[in-house]
Amino acid sequence: MQASIKALVAALLGAVCISAVASDCPQFSPGGLAPVVTNPKMRASAQQICYSDFTLLHSGITHGPLWSAEHLTAKSVDDAKDNTRTNRFFVEKRLPPGDSAQLDDYKRSGYDRGHMSPAGDRATKKGMAESFSLANIICRPTFCSLSFRDSQVR
Repeated sequence: MQASIKALVAALLGAVCISAVASDCPQFSPGGLAPVVTNPKMRASAQQICYSDFTLLHSGITHGPLWSAEHLTAKSVDDAKDNTRTNRFFVEKRLPPGDSAQLDDYKRSGYDRGHMSPAGDRATKKGMAESFSLANIICRPTFCSLSFRDSQVR
């Protein structure tokens, strides 16, 4: 029984290790490894972007993040409670022309701008401002713009 559990754990660890590569922002990834995009077309246009307190992998095909990572601590979560949202969305200048979503993409679309790495997790003013990069934004139905906390109170 113990041998089969060890074999299972080894197989799972092997699968995890095979599906990760060195991260450009190792401070946000377990063991310094980031997830691998297995679709070759998606991988070709993907670019990891490091911010002060989170990182993401941006797709030039979808014009948005494929994944994001952050390191939360009790202190950073507590500090984030006192941070004020800026709501100043901007096009990420580190992306090649044509790879980023544009502010006009959301006008009259029926969709809202949702954060992949939430603005509410940002403990610093710099992190808050960075979270409004369109590289960190995903399309979501407008009704999702209620905060999770607000939906729990109702």
